[in-house]
Amino acid sequence: MTLGEHSFSASGKPDLVLKAFEDFKALTGRSDTPDAAEQKGGTGGKVKPQKVPKSPGNLTLPAFLGRLTLKGGVQIGTAIVVWSAQHTDKDKLSSTEVQALWKQTKYKLPSNLGNLTRDLNKAVKQGLLRKEGERKDQVFYADAYEQQQVEKWATSDGA
Repeated sequence: MTLGEHSFSASGKPDLVLKAFEDFKALTGRSDTPDAAEQKGGTGGKVKPQKVPKSPGNLTLPAFLGRLTLKGGVQIGTAIVVWSAQHTDKDKLSSTEVQALWKQTKYKLPSNLGNLTRDLNKAVKQGLLRKEGERKDQVFYADAYEQQQVEKWATSDGA
């Protein structure tokens, strides 16, 4: 679906999709629904997910994670993927790339790459990340909705 110049695409549980759509409308400053012409959006009915602009400055991974309250490997892995999307030129990461970034943090790394991949796949099932590809070619990424969910983990003291 397209609202003006902004695009929305989601799949999953209906209540999560509706919530994501409401969040999308709030982010774009639109509360009305598009007419049929806008919905087609000139892309043959296929709509690409909205990209989030890169954050200004160069927040380090440890600083980014330090301002979040993270519980377990699923959230840590998700936050690493989101940091990469927001603060580097790398929007999509393989498990191996997430593992390399994880080593730069204070958090204990999962015991092996299989466990890390398991945690990232759990994040996909929970709607915190998206993935493309299978097995060796698998990459994980976060669009606007997923990135917004991670921002909700920010500590209240703004650390």
